[in-house]
Amino acid sequence: MVVLKYLVVIAVLMMPTSGYAGVQLSPLPSINWSSAPLNLSDPPEPRLVYLTGEVSDITAAEAIKSIKDFDLKNHDDIELDIMSQGGSVYAGLALIDTMQSVGSDIKTVCIGYCMSMGAFILASGTPGKRTAMPNATVMLHQVSDVSSGKLAELQNSVHESERLQKLLTSMMVKATGLSEAKLGEIMNHDNYMNPGEANRLGVIDIIGIKPELQCNILNK
Repeated sequence: MVVLKYLVVIAVLMMPTSGYAGVQLSPLPSINWSSAPLNLSDPPEPRLVYLTGEVSDITAAEAIKSIKDFDLKNHDDIELDIMSQGGSVYAGLALIDTMQSVGSDIKTVCIGYCMSMGAFILASGTPGKRTAMPNATVMLHQVSDVSSGKLAELQNSVHESERLQKLLTSMMVKATGLSEAKLGEIMNHDNYMNPGEANRLGVIDIIGIKPELQCNILNK
């Protein structure tokens, strides 16, 4: 009986503290799930804003909201694709102010046509990042006077049209590098331009085609 008791004591002392008998298990490593890398291959969200149709309070406000939302996330480039016949000068100026106040560069792209206020918005993109597609049309002209009503109202409207024209001209001087006199000649009538002409006048910087084909369009 004494020998049996000793054997039992020895067997108990030889048992592992964890795991199966005779096998010592190592503790499992702890995993910090918050810092574990995620193997996601999803492409980055496109930072693309569209301005199509008439420049109005609604279309400008939508573009402004999208630009501000993208800019809040980070300051990577934002692309503004424009296909517009123009519209409200006031709404267009609000959009231009937003484009030039955010931290992100605004890459403007003329798709199809940019006319009147649409052309001013195109030219107001970040210098070096203003593009027109090869078959696009750009048109610049003076501010239209659509005044009507009493004489005093007509006079006020004329003064406001002159103020807006001076403002837009000064903006285009900065955007294109042209003189006020040259811009006055250009905008004295509806001036339609192909991408090559718009590039030579400084309205755009790039024609959106393969680099090896650009020389042909620039010479048009």
